[in-house]
Amino acid sequence: MITRNYLGKLARPSAVFSGYMLLIFGAIAAYFSLMAILLIILGGIMAFSYSEVFIDQEGKQYKFQVMLFGFLPVGSWREFKPDDEIGLKHFKGKYTTYSRSNRQNSILVDDYRIYLTAAETKKKVTLGKFISEKEAIKEANRLMEIIQSLEKRENG
Repeated sequence: MITRNYLGKLARPSAVFSGYMLLIFGAIAAYFSLMAILLIILGGIMAFSYSEVFIDQEGKQYKFQVMLFGFLPVGSWREFKPDDEIGLKHFKGKYTTYSRSNRQNSILVDDYRIYLTAAETKKKVTLGKFISEKEAIKEANRLMEIIQSLEKRENG
């Protein structure tokens, strides 16, 4: 069974809005100059690109992928290793945008994220983003079972 975890847009909310604006103004400017296609491409990447993770339980592998423009997948499958570590972290943050009069507008982010720390490179890969702690713990335990089954297979 393959599960899909949506991680979110690649850009911050204000940059996503800017991407939509670039798309609109690029489409209008394309009437006058073909160089405006660059605005359309940049706006499409900013507005529609997002990241997601696929986890294959039977194949014991995962795929972190970026969807450029919302439909072009970029990423490859990687296998879980017995030495990989799963971590759970409570993420609290905010996206802040300032207006021209220096007033701030903040969007709060409060979620739980599951990370995989690769054994040989020590790189962290986000495997999931959850709103509730119970869901995140349940998914982290499921992923730890996959890695532990690899250790048992390797040892026995």
